[in-house]
Amino acid sequence: MPDADTAFARQVLGLAEPIEKLSPLLLTAQDIAGISKKSAPDQKLTKACSDVAAGKDILLLEGLSGSPEASANIARCLGAKVVLVAHHKADLSTELPKAAKAFGQTLAGVIINAVPQGKLGQVTSTLAPLLGKAGAKVLGVLPQERSLVGVTVEELSVPLQASILKSQDGIGEVVENIMGGAIFLDSGPLYFERKANKAVVIRIDRPDVQLGALETSVRCLILTNAEGEPNPYVYYKAMDKGVPILLTKMDTAAALAAIETTLNRARFRQEKKLEPLAALLEKNLDFAVLNKALGI
Repeated sequence: MPDADTAFARQVLGLAEPIEKLSPLLLTAQDIAGISKKSAPDQKLTKACSDVAAGKDILLLEGLSGSPEASANIARCLGAKVVLVAHHKADLSTELPKAAKAFGQTLAGVIINAVPQGKLGQVTSTLAPLLGKAGAKVLGVLPQERSLVGVTVEELSVPLQASILKSQDGIGEVVENIMGGAIFLDSGPLYFERKANKAVVIRIDRPDVQLGALETSVRCLILTNAEGEPNPYVYYKAMDKGVPILLTKMDTAAALAAIETTLNRARFRQEKKLEPLAALLEKNLDFAVLNKALGI
């Protein structure tokens, strides 16, 4: 089965090589443990790297998540430089310097990713000195960006087992926030204006709340307990604004749980995320230091 991330990268970068060459190995946990002890990586991997690198300025090889020793061994054998990307979490100050040491001289630097806005100062002031002691440079601290972890309206419909009443353009829009149509004291539009680019989850029998949501920036309406059709006023207003309506027989609590699971598994594979990613990297990544370390 082709790797979806590899297929996306191949499409975006316009690569001619077949997916089997770009993603040559499917590793088990036992395989990864074995790589940590080998003196050389799998011959299939080294040949694929050699073939794909031909005629290219730079070859990017994704490491093995959670296995710094195995990744370090592969990097040493291939003569590769390593950029260690760490997702922000509470115990990073313990794990990250240890992982950095595992790469030794192959390490070009560290990028700390998805840092909540309120933690940026703390991460910069505490982790950078710790990594410095481990012989690692911080290439960038990237703030959490909701537009990069969203899913499309069409992707949301799958776990909800929802039918879609749509303006065709809307199903590919990226959902960044979720709001429930609970009981509130504010007027509908005032409540829903608190978040942009959102999906709103509301019982199908609350057209008043649905109309309030449609007054704001909404990617789609998710109508729960949907045994029939939505209110005609809601339907025509949504279609006029190009907002898809997802109809699911789940109740609101079950729908929200399914959506949360989907968001937690969200991947990058949407071209609409490329532009905000480029802007994020341009602002927060030290390309001068990175390029020098990589010799480019």
